[in-house]
Amino acid sequence: MRPRSYLALVTVLALALVAPPIGADAAPLVFPLLLKSWVASPVPTPTPTVTPTRDAGGVRIVDLAYDERDETVTLRNDGLKDQSLTGWSLLSGVGNQRFHFPDGYTLSVGGTVRIHSGPDAYGNPPGDLLWTKSYVWNNAGDVAVLYDDVGREVHRLGYFAAANSAMPGS
Repeated sequence: MRPRSYLALVTVLALALVAPPIGADAAPLVFPLLLKSWVASPVPTPTPTVTPTRDAGGVRIVDLAYDERDETVTLRNDGLKDQSLTGWSLLSGVGNQRFHFPDGYTLSVGGTVRIHSGPDAYGNPPGDLLWTKSYVWNNAGDVAVLYDDVGREVHRLGYFAAANSAMPGS
């Protein structure tokens, strides 16, 4: 049964039960009229409000090479506009180490950047950024998590030692 049909049925039943008989000198029909206006009036359906979300520019972690002396995490901007990475960070989930992107750093549309760690790591901005000369990524398995400038997770990529390769969404 449809909601409106149900409301109409309830109204009719309520009026039939409390309305005075025809021709009787009964009290005014205040209660049934109130009931009718309360029950028969359609309840407005709330309109969903679209809350705009922050555009992360389509920046994604596309590769994580962890078993080299030069470990790299590669990000790519698949968005429709250049994305400022000022205030953004990259986290190694297992070791809880965090890389902070330099102020003013912008990843252009279609552009990539590699973040290097390990003994043979190097930096050659803007395409290659140096994190540390220490190892960051756990060879048994780890997860790289990218955060925007307000601390919201933008993307993650994890891997397992048995596969020796990155697995999206883990």
